Amino acid sequence: LSLSIAGDVALTLSDGIDSNTVIKNGVGNFDIVLQLKVNTAAAFVQIKIQTAVPLLTIGITKVYANVGEVALPGLPCIVQGVIGERKQYIATETPPAEELSLCAAAIELGKDFSRLNAVLNKRFGVGKNGNSMLIDMRGYFSRSWDNKAGADPDAKDRTAPGTGSITGDHVSTFEQDVFLKHHHGLGFSINRPILTGNAGQAMTIDGSATSDTKDELNGKETRPKNIAELYTIKWA
Repeated sequence: LSLSIAGDVALTLSDGIDSNTVIKNGVGNFDIVLQLKVNTAAAFVQIKIQTAVPLLTIGITKVYANVGEVALPGLPCIVQGVIGERKQYIATETPPAEELSLCAAAIELGKDFSRLNAVLNKRFGVGKNGNSMLIDMRGYFSRSWDNKAGADPDAKDRTAPGTGSITGDHVSTFEQDVFLKHHHGLGFSINRPILTGNAGQAMTIDGSATSDTKDELNGKETRPKNIAELYTIKWA
């Protein structure tokens, strides 16, 4: 904890039934230890920080949740943002420490990612250890959820993400590329002229010849102009 000016700051660890409070007063950095035996009937554990000092700036460097004497630095209690939020980056290929890359082969979440595991809830499939899988978004464009608007006429046919089971008009489902029907004019092959008296000559169509539209092949896919970005998902 870092305090900019002197004044009482109360930190309370509570499970909604029992609580423990420590008060600090001073300027500078402080290491604070709060211990609480969590009631078996408790549904949550929270940290509350309170002060009556005006214009006091409180800086929180790091919070560790302990189970007995075992610290869990890989599972910080304070989260800036939303767990499960997708982010994107244009100037790096390495995800930040509290995010996981979605531009990689799908992997199963480890035991240290319990909160993200709960958010995903096996949406993208389940691994051999029973944890949620991440989704592999490499090379895919994103499209906003149709949500029954009808802008995506094939929304009901969308397929499951990864090895998951969610299909249809739902967030994270896939849709394969298609090409909307189109029409091209057909130029007939002409065989030979025939004489038609005063009306001049006419041309007959050679039924044995073929006249097809030509393939226009300039690449390996149909796509708009685009920029490659790193997609990540927030886990802490």
